[in-house]
Amino acid sequence: MENNNYNINFDPDKLTSAEIDQHKDFDALLKQFETPQSPHQPKIKSAYYIVGAVAAVLTGTLLYFNWMDLSNNGIQISTSEYLASQPYINPPIEGVEKKFDQGQINANQGGIYRYENGTKVIVPAAAFIDDKGKVVSGPVDIKYREYHDYIDFFVSGIPMEYDSAGVQYNLESAGMMEIYAEQDGKRLNIAPGKNINVEMVSEIMVPAKDRASIPKFNIYKLDEEQRNWVYDSRDQIEILEEDITGLLAGESSAEQEYNTKVNQIEANKAREMAKIEATIPQPFKPVRPIKENGSDYVFNIEFADEDISFGRSANPGEAEREMDQTQDEINQLQRQYANTLWQIAPQSTNFNQQIADQINWEDATIERLNNRDYRLTLIHPDQTLEVIVNPVLSAQDYSDALEEFNQQMDAYQEELAQREAQLEDQKKALAERIRAERELAQKSYEEKLAYYQSKDNSTAATDLMITNRILNKFTVNSFGIWNCDRPLPPFIYNIKGEFVENKSNKHYKHNTAYLVDKNKNTVCRFYASEKAEVLFDSKSENMLWMITNENKIAMYRPEQFKQINKQTGEHTFVMDLVDEPITSEEDLRRILTF
Repeated sequence: MENNNYNINFDPDKLTSAEIDQHKDFDALLKQFETPQSPHQPKIKSAYYIVGAVAAVLTGTLLYFNWMDLSNNGIQISTSEYLASQPYINPPIEGVEKKFDQGQINANQGGIYRYENGTKVIVPAAAFIDDKGKVVSGPVDIKYREYHDYIDFFVSGIPMEYDSAGVQYNLESAGMMEIYAEQDGKRLNIAPGKNINVEMVSEIMVPAKDRASIPKFNIYKLDEEQRNWVYDSRDQIEILEEDITGLLAGESSAEQEYNTKVNQIEANKAREMAKIEATIPQPFKPVRPIKENGSDYVFNIEFADEDISFGRSANPGEAEREMDQTQDEINQLQRQYANTLWQIAPQSTNFNQQIADQINWEDATIERLNNRDYRLTLIHPDQTLEVIVNPVLSAQDYSDALEEFNQQMDAYQEELAQREAQLEDQKKALAERIRAERELAQKSYEEKLAYYQSKDNSTAATDLMITNRILNKFTVNSFGIWNCDRPLPPFIYNIKGEFVENKSNKHYKHNTAYLVDKNKNTVCRFYASEKAEVLFDSKSENMLWMITNENKIAMYRPEQFKQINKQTGEHTFVMDLVDEPITSEEDLRRILTF
């Protein structure tokens, strides 16, 4: 064996930041290693190159997986390095995702799959093959879903970054879709030479001054292995419907937008208040006893839960609420007053006592009409009888029941006050948030109104953004994620930022931040470290947020963006923590819509 004298240093000098930076182009170093060496080079030199290259690759691996440790040691990690260390498709909130819709196509004949919004997927005959390349016959399941706005893109975790010739862009979408085909639970492929035609219904925003021309978008396919979007073709866009409300006179358009926003705020307030109220059940309100009025027809009957009607509301949710309320009231009546009787209400003129007495009724249901009246339905296989009834007590029971009611009412008021005290902080926080949203809507309205009043309406109208309903027409030759997009130029303004929570003063240093511009249909991601570069259009409305470790949202709102001092070049983003868990897309839309 050859006797080699190796100089092995087990405690080498640590690399400086500058030395590490020299070796951050790992792909170039790896190419040096993979390039064949000249046959005339000495073997010992070749061995040196290999060891050096392996060391460089190892250094790259450490940088790739230990970005957080290096950042803690003062080495700034770029957004591209940070995103490269994350899964390429990276949904930010577990369990909150858009579900696939499913349809079925006969593979032998082909057919048309229709999505709920009017999108059509046109499949030719014999278009599918299995994993062995064999043409599939029989029924095939189409799995399909679409993404249309920044909340869809955010929830999906699908990247909107696009690298073209080493230049980074963000893609503005005119609609994105994901499609697969399965048979017996196994994924299929599109047969060579076959194309599936897609006519996707979507929306785009265009400046009013450019409404005469159709904007140009491209078709891209997401390549998950190469971690990039791949250009495929031009998007063939057809305008289906133009939003003419955006072309109204300036003052009218601003007022309409303001009214829509206020209605949305009020609807959100009602939903939020209902959620708060549901966290602590309402105490049972005692039912005030009523003395019988001497009617000739008073009877006793006890109702089981299944006898309580769902009500007659057209809204299923409202009907269920009515049923619950009726059931609670009747159960409470029967618990509170053991001797509750029912008397025929004076307005029930259709009641025939003789018929009621002659028939042996087999069943009955009851439905609450108002605070006093109930609709009683007596049921027999051959006949039903509907009458209006009131719950009452006999004169003998009424006096004792009234005294008991007054005592129970005092206890109820005390329980109600305790409940309100427990909910007070949540209700105050909601009221403050709603107040801030109203003020922002009012301020935006006043600014637009002043702008339109200061200019000729025909001139001001050219600055409006209008929404068009469109049809994207394109073909796909493979399954996966396809996007109708166009690359966006860099944002107008950038600033160095740090990120702090408003209540705890906690610094956010290792979070993915999401930034949206109201006039651009995309979502931008960046690594929210200290001195992170935040790029945005200072003339537009912007919003920024992060997902905390507790699965909550920390936000920097549009009105806060307007207060940024653009002269300093640096800014501390004081983030508002939305103190509620996110469990659905509806939660996100309520919080993030602006």
